[in-house]
Amino acid sequence: MSVQRTLQKYMDDWKRISHLDFCLLLEDNSVFVATCEKRLPSTTKLDEFRQSTALCLANTTYCLYKVTEKSDVLYLLVVWGSDASVSTIGELAVCQIQSILEGFSEKNDKNSFMQKLLLGNYTEVEAFNRARKLHISTTARRAVFLVATRQSQDEHALATIKNIFSARTHDFITAIDDSGIIIIRELSSTETYEDLEDTAHMLVDMLGAEAMTQAWVACSNTADDLRELSNAYKEARTALEIGKIFYAERAVFEYRTLGIGRLIYQLPVSICEMFIEEIFGDESLDSIDGETLAIIRTFFENNLNLSETSRQLYVHRNTLVYRFEKIQKKFGLDLRTFEDAMTFKLAMLVVGYLNAVKVDSSFGIDSICELALPNKEISFVYNKEILQKLNRIIPQSIAVSVQEAIYSGDSKRIQELIHNLLLQSASSFDTAGENFYHGFMLGLCAMLSGAYTTSNRESGEGRYDIQMMPKRANLPGILIELKAEKGCTEEKLKLLSETALQQINDRQYDTEMLSKGVSTIYKYGVAFSGKSVSVTVG
Repeated sequence: MSVQRTLQKYMDDWKRISHLDFCLLLEDNSVFVATCEKRLPSTTKLDEFRQSTALCLANTTYCLYKVTEKSDVLYLLVVWGSDASVSTIGELAVCQIQSILEGFSEKNDKNSFMQKLLLGNYTEVEAFNRARKLHISTTARRAVFLVATRQSQDEHALATIKNIFSARTHDFITAIDDSGIIIIRELSSTETYEDLEDTAHMLVDMLGAEAMTQAWVACSNTADDLRELSNAYKEARTALEIGKIFYAERAVFEYRTLGIGRLIYQLPVSICEMFIEEIFGDESLDSIDGETLAIIRTFFENNLNLSETSRQLYVHRNTLVYRFEKIQKKFGLDLRTFEDAMTFKLAMLVVGYLNAVKVDSSFGIDSICELALPNKEISFVYNKEILQKLNRIIPQSIAVSVQEAIYSGDSKRIQELIHNLLLQSASSFDTAGENFYHGFMLGLCAMLSGAYTTSNRESGEGRYDIQMMPKRANLPGILIELKAEKGCTEEKLKLLSETALQQINDRQYDTEMLSKGVSTIYKYGVAFSGKSVSVTVG
């Protein structure tokens, strides 16, 4: 319930009890909430009272009160009546209004705190100090639920969830982006993972029945204190992503039960592709007809029991044997044996994973850059780490500023903006390797317009990191060479960026651009160390 609706409800109750009328005025003297349409004091009188040092002003028809926060006047309260009790009732009303406002303010502060905490924007000391000020337990055991619906920012789903947990004052319901609704639930000492699973299924059922929407619910492992909540949120996000890839038939995904899907998700795409090539050779999983695949899945679900599979599918046992023998002849795998069945099951999961990660995320309709990722390792990092992070931490306005700085040759501005972005990001940058920073820069470039084609390939006497080939003659070409080292001083970082720029010149990375008639070329040497960055332009 909003603060306005809450105040209106209280004022209606006050009127019913006291038989007096009330009105709360905003800073511009407009009505915020009221119990009547009586004529208000003149604007002059209201402004004079607002500027005075008095907290109350009374006459024969009404009383005026200031509702303050610290020394600031937030509202003016008008109470109509001439009875001797009006003054007392008005003072009590002011106290109640201030308590309501403080409660709403604290609630908003707590919500903001939890959002920043989940994103890892606090140091441990900052988090604990802030939590104590907001009267949030630092040692409570909690779990994070992430609820996704077919419609992003589903207000009906949000209202339903808030209603479900309305009696639980120590739980938090919030959202960070369009990924879903976040529930941070405080747990009792007796609650188990089975209880968490029951809660997740309850949410799915309630959202289906009351909000009329299909929902998926992911659940983290338990977090024993505030320090673990950020990781718990990451677990819930990961569980949702993995669950939709590997366990699409389910609606509830627990991080701890993701099993082999979680393992595959952490593998580089190149390793997965190598495995699939070894299993299927020149063929693919798509070469198996849908009916046979359905039979195989049912066979696996029945723990390799031919008789039970035959009974469920109403297919003769010999027909199943014939199908499996065809698979064995084609791929050399006998699905009736445990080891080969396990290998084939793994292959099916990996194929599903590869199909999912090859669908590149984007920054929406404003994405204007053709992006060619240099290798499979960077592609993996880019899809699973970079775009997810950038979508959360980079406002569109900042992204545009970075883009403008890049194609205007403003190295100082680029350095400042990237440094600020790194400071706002999670601590994973502290230990990131060059591939991560490579993906980070590609993510920034991905938001540039279709005026550029971005690539990584050989030019001159080597392979550049990032080339942005202009599609229009009036735009400059852009070459970016990246370096990354841990623990660099400011001087060493500057030297590293200069070395990167020198590499562009020494190895003639601009050869391709020059051959295509690009007359203006900005060359950037960019060096990273943790959250520090140095940019040299040439």
